[in-house]
Amino acid sequence: MDLSKIEARKVDIHYENVSLQEVCNDCIKMVNIFAQDNHITIYNNLNKTSSSFTRSDKKRCKQVILNLLTNAIKYNRVGGSVWIKLDDSSRDNFFKLKIIDDGLGIPQDTLKDIFEPFYRVNDPKLKKEGTGIGLTISKELVDLLGGVLGVESTLGKGSTFWVELPRASNVANMEDHKTVKINKIQKPLANGPYYTILYIENSSSNINLMEEIISQHTDHVLLNTRTVNMGIKLAIDKQPHLIFLDLNLPDNSSYEVLKELKSNKATEDIPVVAISSMGPSTETLDDATSGYVHHLIRPFAVNDVLEIILKHSKSIKVSTRRG
Repeated sequence: MDLSKIEARKVDIHYENVSLQEVCNDCIKMVNIFAQDNHITIYNNLNKTSSSFTRSDKKRCKQVILNLLTNAIKYNRVGGSVWIKLDDSSRDNFFKLKIIDDGLGIPQDTLKDIFEPFYRVNDPKLKKEGTGIGLTISKELVDLLGGVLGVESTLGKGSTFWVELPRASNVANMEDHKTVKINKIQKPLANGPYYTILYIENSSSNINLMEEIISQHTDHVLLNTRTVNMGIKLAIDKQPHLIFLDLNLPDNSSYEVLKELKSNKATEDIPVVAISSMGPSTETLDDATSGYVHHLIRPFAVNDVLEIILKHSKSIKVSTRRG
């Protein structure tokens, strides 16, 4: 299977002067909770530089940086660091944005394949959940925006992913808008405009982060609730396409939620994704026998969520009454 099997979408590209400082600050806010959970410190050196603008699509630029930043956290070590730096490129009138980590690193013989669709590093220490399309999508987007995406890495010492982007002055005459076709992360729905997701979670910060992730995709709708009873009611009434369920709800009530959902004909076929913090009771959770289709352990990368949504939206037939 390759990206050609993911249905291509027409994507609007809106060029404007984009502040790289602003984009990086926004991305840091989105991943900060995961960095803190794993005791990883993010150093944003862009705040120490003069104002730097690229002529780009802000949303697409943010999507690329967010993916690289979450990967730098995901493949880091406990207590590690991530640096965001901006240098002049060897190419005239280009910036070189670097996201550097001192984590696990990538074997040299696999670097040439790192941007291939669904590529997974064949190293038990480096294997993480996900389908492996984040870097491929990022590379397509950077190419589309007139830049270059690359990587340097040393196994056991860390990695540097860099993005070369044109300075705003270098692309002043670029058209302000165009429509192109790329392989987008979410699949269009068969019979309706929205893909509905229910998130049952009692933590405000976790809910806010999920809202940030889902808000990047205009054809996704997120319903959320903090209580078990309302979660079950929403699932029955709205029949979402996918449910994310926090396993750390009070009184172990998340297991009762799953039991109720699977015993009701209206909700028995809705895939449920478990989300939990790392711990002895969750490390051994068997998705195949537990009833969950996936198990995400915090801190997880933003792309983990997007890839799960992609996987479960590919073959779905959506009713416009849902959501």
